[in-house]
Amino acid sequence: MAVTEIASAPRDRWLHTQEELMKFSASRKHMTYEQELTLRQKIGRFINGIADRLNANVERQFQFRTMSICSAIVHANRFFYVHSFRNIDLRDVCLAAVFLTAKSDDCPRSPRSILVASWPLRFGVSKIPDKLYDAAVGRMSFFETMLLQTIGFDLMLDLPHPHVLKQMEALDAGYIREAAYFFASDVLAYTDWSIRYTAAEIAAIVVYAVCIWAKHPLPDMSVEQPWFQVLAPQLTEADLLSNEQLINSTYYFFDGIIEFVALYEKLPTADRPRNVKDRIKAA
Repeated sequence: MAVTEIASAPRDRWLHTQEELMKFSASRKHMTYEQELTLRQKIGRFINGIADRLNANVERQFQFRTMSICSAIVHANRFFYVHSFRNIDLRDVCLAAVFLTAKSDDCPRSPRSILVASWPLRFGVSKIPDKLYDAAVGRMSFFETMLLQTIGFDLMLDLPHPHVLKQMEALDAGYIREAAYFFASDVLAYTDWSIRYTAAEIAAIVVYAVCIWAKHPLPDMSVEQPWFQVLAPQLTEADLLSNEQLINSTYYFFDGIIEFVALYEKLPTADRPRNVKDRIKAA
């Protein structure tokens, strides 16, 4: 059963249903939806890899933060809704997204530091040849400009993390808050949900999934305003409990969990994020 998209409410220009994305991939005749999804997952892995190297041996207050990493991933995913993966190396866009996000989120990194962090991931060697450095900086600047033009200079992103933390506190689930926070990051990195759902909708599925896996009790849904409607007002109890019909105006929790787990299982073992259950134990 496919995940149902919210179709009745006005949507952000960057949000599209899975069916729309599949049709768009087919219309460009360059690759399938599944192939594009695999490349979007590579975006998440590459940007996370750069961030890990940027943050090595750096004091916490000066690190490239989780929210900045997620912002870079979202910008890159938006870029490749407009542009074809066939024509542009996703790693060029990832570098530009990291460079741009670091500046806009007030944790700037020099072009050299970003290139040094990414070079071994991209080319398998640690040192940037001197004769290639200037060209590499110029290339990153070019794609930064291209990225800015593509996203319309829209740098203000609504990410699911604040929604997740607020709702976990409301549910008295602080002990698994860290697990939910990192699960939200994994969802952005390993799915295409950043161009399919609002931050609040993503937060809703994250909160529900982590509470179910942690066996944390959820409030009675028969009250005047159920907990899930704080995040996604369109949702009803009937929508949550029904396994027989798909409601176009709602985001369906259960299928969303199944979809994420299915995508997770397809990732190579070495590329999988830490298991959510392990995070719950460590939180």
